[in-house]
Amino acid sequence: MSEGLKVVFKHTKQYVSPLYYPTNPSEQSTHPRHPWVPKPMSLYAEGYARFARMSNYVIASMFQFGLWMLTGSTEIAALVDVPLFSSDSSGYRDDPHDGPQEPTDGPKSRSGFTRTNEPIHVVRSGAGAANRKFPVVVFSHGMASSRTSYSHYCGSLASRGVIVAAIEHLDGSGPASVVNSASGAKRIVYPIVPSDLRFDVPRDTNEATAGSASGTSATTDAGAKVSMEAFKEEQLSMRLAEVGATIQILHGLNKGDGSDLQTSNFLNEGTHLATFSNRLDLSNITMAGHSFGATLALRALHPSRFPTLPFSAGIALDPGKSSGPLNGDIKVPLLIVHSQSWSATHTIFHGRPHFEVVREIAEKLNRSRGNSWFMTSRGTTHPSVTDAPLIEPGLLNWTTGSSVDVKEGVERYVDVSEELLELAGSEKKGEVLREEVMDREFDGKRVVKGVEDRLEEAWCVHVAPQN
Repeated sequence: MSEGLKVVFKHTKQYVSPLYYPTNPSEQSTHPRHPWVPKPMSLYAEGYARFARMSNYVIASMFQFGLWMLTGSTEIAALVDVPLFSSDSSGYRDDPHDGPQEPTDGPKSRSGFTRTNEPIHVVRSGAGAANRKFPVVVFSHGMASSRTSYSHYCGSLASRGVIVAAIEHLDGSGPASVVNSASGAKRIVYPIVPSDLRFDVPRDTNEATAGSASGTSATTDAGAKVSMEAFKEEQLSMRLAEVGATIQILHGLNKGDGSDLQTSNFLNEGTHLATFSNRLDLSNITMAGHSFGATLALRALHPSRFPTLPFSAGIALDPGKSSGPLNGDIKVPLLIVHSQSWSATHTIFHGRPHFEVVREIAEKLNRSRGNSWFMTSRGTTHPSVTDAPLIEPGLLNWTTGSSVDVKEGVERYVDVSEELLELAGSEKKGEVLREEVMDREFDGKRVVKGVEDRLEEAWCVHVAPQN
């Protein structure tokens, strides 16, 4: 590991993985809602200024004012530090034939992300079953993102009976992270670029690319500058370590170690972590991610990566185009979703069109295992799965060219992700995953409107199992 990331990793005494989980509609929290931009906002303004390569006091102050104008009063629509859903509570119908359920009292907001939105309290069919164990998703964010950037996607999955661990990576890919040491000292991790780093020891670069598609090997001298390609591999190595640590924490929660984890929580939260004991379905853990996080998700699904704690399925949303080779050696069900902007933009990726590389990964898996999908969500753009379009829909639609309603756009990702999670648990295909291949290619100029099949208006399926 290069010197810069090694220092961050060595002094990190925490893993930042907020949990999104279902709770009872009658629950009340004694904690305030979490702000969408964590405090102090000045840290995140500085981080975004560094991403823009314009970091100085004046520019950072301008970024802070802009953040305050756009998101200053925005809170995450979720209760903080409340018990995990229990079937002993009133307020839910528990009829497995009723389909997705809403509480008979209390807030009934199913979706949406606004400055005044109430917490989501919808739990999918069967969620009230006694001693129900919940499937788990480990989610990895993209570049210039953080633990809060996908709160609607993660929270919506939680409202349907899924426990989501949304990792905030400390690899320099986010705007700012506060790292607390055991001594109480704080360290700020800002965006890191290759020029910040040097290799500390001679290194075989094949060590970093295990599980990638390259298979190349070279030796790097100690003190050498870090190339962009090597830097991405360093970041992915650190992210994989954070995924492993998150899985261990989830296992600890399920074993009843919630009280111990609470004592190490620097936010003084976790009072009800004991309610997670024996409530996680650790045989049904899905690795998911967006952009750089999708590249990481594909790496984590390599059979040799976590052999003793394997994932049961994978979700890759807009796999990265500049974050390293994509792993195609996968043995579990896989869902790959492109936004329209990702499919329509022709990008050469390691000598081949990126779209073809992704399609080949899905087709290869179907030839060997039979459960892989690759599809494009029509009218969406790269940020559509994030919270940003929901907070400022007009601005994001204007700047990115999205032509779909912002809530519909993110709900598509939630719906099809839930279908894969249910498939992993029951082998029953949902509405979208039952569709056959519509077109192996994607024509970005073709507009599908008013067709009889509403699924064809929303989706273009490129790869699907034959049966």
